Amino acid sequence: MKKSIAILLCAGLISCFTACSSDGNVSSDTSSTASSHTSSAVSSNNSSHASSSSHASSDSSKQSSYTASNTFDDSAFDTFEQKLKDMKLSYKTSDADAGLANAKKGVTYTFDDGGKVELYLIDDSNLLSKIANDMIITIEGVGDLPVELNGNLALIAGDAPSDKKDDIINAFKDL
Repeated sequence: MKKSIAILLCAGLISCFTACSSDGNVSSDTSSTASSHTSSAVSSNNSSHASSSSHASSDSSKQSSYTASNTFDDSAFDTFEQKLKDMKLSYKTSDADAGLANAKKGVTYTFDDGGKVELYLIDDSNLLSKIANDMIITIEGVGDLPVELNGNLALIAGDAPSDKKDDIINAFKDL
């Protein structure tokens, strides 16, 4: 199921990259496009994902380095947690192995009613540029996962509770 969701989100992200204008600008707001696809579209998009990935790579080589519009520190985790509490979400936190994502810090939020998200603080400008260009983060031992980016924070929301996923992503983007 996780792999299907990841493929689905990747296919949506790739389609967003291919729809970008020729000047190389890429919108980081791809969650609505990716989530609007159904699981039946996964199999039909698998072949287009493979053919589109080389196009996405060439687009990313055109882009300059990513400059975070917001620069967050460790306090961003507290702010995110407050937003989750304001949404009346019950969860438990645990440290994510930030080193596996080449991040400074990572926290996993596991929701009582099912699902989880992971939030990472990235302090490597080259890694931020790569994530911004691909909208993918590589977790060692897991692979590439679709990600939302806000400044120097990355949110993996593929396993978020489906009925709250958009609200969680919006709370992240509003940090």
